[in-house]
Amino acid sequence: MLDTQAGLADSPLRQGMAADLQSAALVLLEAVLGGLSAAGPGAGTHGDALRRVLGTVYRYDLSLFRQYCEHEPDWGEATAFLAEGEGAGWHLLGEMLSGEVLTSTLLAHPFCRV
Repeated sequence: MLDTQAGLADSPLRQGMAADLQSAALVLLEAVLGGLSAAGPGAGTHGDALRRVLGTVYRYDLSLFRQYCEHEPDWGEATAFLAEGEGAGWHLLGEMLSGEVLTSTLLAHPFCRV
């Protein structure tokens, strides 16, 4: 939930904040998958491709998307990195994609200390 921003639940500001968090999650995902991919950055790790797969194919079901990523041969190192600290990276991405968390909470997230 939004803690101190609960009164903003349906406001345009709140919707914009949620969209920004979701976009930041995709940027993080693009950086990790592209940066740690065995093949390096490419069309499959581009933000638009990730948004399409995560949003259209998996309907933002991060658990199913994670399984997809873990079966992608080039992304072994990247998925292992996201799984460190009891899946802290995946958890952080989930929090960001929900759009319902304060940025201060994200900054204190265990993944930021991995």
